[in-house]
Amino acid sequence: MPLKTKTWKREFAGILTVIWLCLVGVFLWTEADKYWTVATTIMPYVFVIAGGAFGLDSLAKQVRRQ
Repeated sequence: MPLKTKTWKREFAGILTVIWLCLVGVFLWTEADKYWTVATTIMPYVFVIAGGAFGLDSLAKQVRRQ
């Protein structure tokens, strides 16, 4: 059986989400507006990348098997 290569898309999306949550947590802890500005600026990109990574993985592994 050939060895499958790992794409790391889910892990990358998870790490991006954790980084975003850390930025929000730092903002809530320090109440510094610079962290909130960065968090709100990258929020759409983080969610699109995370949703796309998990959605494509689900599509490739579950939906196409039928």
